[in-house]
Amino acid sequence: TKKSSCFGHCPNWIWRYQLGKKLANRKRKLEKCIEEGRQYVEIESIATLPFGTHDFLSEKSLTFESRQPAYEQLMEALKDDEVAVIGLYGMGGCGKTTLAMEVRKKVEAERLFDEVLFVPVSSTVQVQRIQEKIASSMQYIFPENEEMERAQRLYTRLTQDNRILVILDDVWEKLDFGAIGIPSTEHHKGCKILITTRSEEVCTMMDCHKKIHLPILTDGEAWNLFQKKALVSEGASDTLKHLAREISDKCKGLPVAIAAVASSLKGKAEEVWSVTLMRFTSSKPVNIGKGLQNPYTCLQLSYDNLDSEEAKSLFLLCSVFPEDSHIPIELLTRFAIGLGFVGEVCSYEEARNEVIVAKIKLTSSCLLLCVDDKRVKMHDLVRYVARRIAKNENKMIECELEKDATLEHNSVRYLCSKKIPDELDCSNLEFLYLYTNLDVSDGIFKGMRMLRVLFLCNKDRYRRPLLSMSLKSSTNLRCVLLRNWELGDISFLGDVKKLESLTLHNCSFLELPDVVATQLTSLRLLDLSECDMKHSPFEVIGRLPQLEELYFAD
Repeated sequence: TKKSSCFGHCPNWIWRYQLGKKLANRKRKLEKCIEEGRQYVEIESIATLPFGTHDFLSEKSLTFESRQPAYEQLMEALKDDEVAVIGLYGMGGCGKTTLAMEVRKKVEAERLFDEVLFVPVSSTVQVQRIQEKIASSMQYIFPENEEMERAQRLYTRLTQDNRILVILDDVWEKLDFGAIGIPSTEHHKGCKILITTRSEEVCTMMDCHKKIHLPILTDGEAWNLFQKKALVSEGASDTLKHLAREISDKCKGLPVAIAAVASSLKGKAEEVWSVTLMRFTSSKPVNIGKGLQNPYTCLQLSYDNLDSEEAKSLFLLCSVFPEDSHIPIELLTRFAIGLGFVGEVCSYEEARNEVIVAKIKLTSSCLLLCVDDKRVKMHDLVRYVARRIAKNENKMIECELEKDATLEHNSVRYLCSKKIPDELDCSNLEFLYLYTNLDVSDGIFKGMRMLRVLFLCNKDRYRRPLLSMSLKSSTNLRCVLLRNWELGDISFLGDVKKLESLTLHNCSFLELPDVVATQLTSLRLLDLSECDMKHSPFEVIGRLPQLEELYFAD
């Protein structure tokens, strides 16, 4: 740069041209030497182990049919030159890392890439640590300490390979490839990136050209894995086999839970197996041996990383529903709005949209599973973790019909029960879900001053009379849902002046009384689906000033 002409006013273009031509010639000679040397020795990267050798170094993975579609999609995407970034997502502990390792072994054996790098990321992103992991995989030591200088060094090194695969495992948020030093496809066509994550949203933020979902195991696959990990042989006693099958079913196809629970039971007495099953049945924590990945900690981490209080609140609400429930999204939405998860909003439609966004965050993070377009469900172990979180936050308790419902303190906020909670102090209760075939008396609602949502469901096939009911104490109610009741006179609803959502599903009553129009001036949603009424309700409905949504079907 110091060489110049015209008394220092211009660069020496002739000298620069000659030097550039000399360097170009030397580069061609180097490329020719490298090509000739390939037949004698591999100098670009350390030779990979022969296919199958990994199985002797680490425990061989079982091959599951339910994994095959995801595996085939991954291999197809890796061979597709148009796909640069691939996202593999699924519930925490469902086997994403294991599948990524299998793919790594396959591409190394087939030599699809000049170099394959496997980099654990984890929930806390530390750029320098990621850079060091990549450098370590290449057996390279940075001479620099600064992130930017390291990024430039990595970029230069990674672009030297014609084809390179970078597997970023356990990604929780959007990564800046440039800040790390990973070349983008715009600058290096031969670079492919595979990320594993618990969130489909992360795949979207990372601009993945291909998103692949990894489901949980089928019942048969779960049983095969459990037998292998717990060493349940054909010669085991019938009692042990029965206990093993029951415990395997309780793990609900989640590999991390199956592996941890089965391994902790290996070689133990039948009494230990019985206690473990009892703990599962009573929703108590199962003891996990040291050195095993704890599925509860794994799943709680997914909750802790939710970036929305609305999503966290909705997650805990879903755990209130009974085991294996298919939860209607519409029902969940009404309850969430009634509990005030979205705060004060201008319209019911606006509040509904906020709840739907929170629901999408949960399904995207695989904390909720989609049954179909209208229903979601919660994995049993996820539900247990949610209930443990809720218990720690004093938000919920479940009372079974055959057990005594007693509580020493009054901090319960969510209650789901088959039993009428006559003896409970429910002064701080915000959500009450009763699904019962017992007679409901007025007395149970006394003292429920903080109650915001009431869901009273008659479990009988026929409508049970609910002739007298008082909600005078529950003046804070925002959402009421009564299902499968013979109500008679419903004038008692006039006492709940803050009511915003009223659902009477498959109920019978005389008429919609005038107090509904005169007293329920905040009512925004009215659902009278499948109700039997003696008189038309439309004259009263027409006088509801704030009504936004009406559901009426015979």
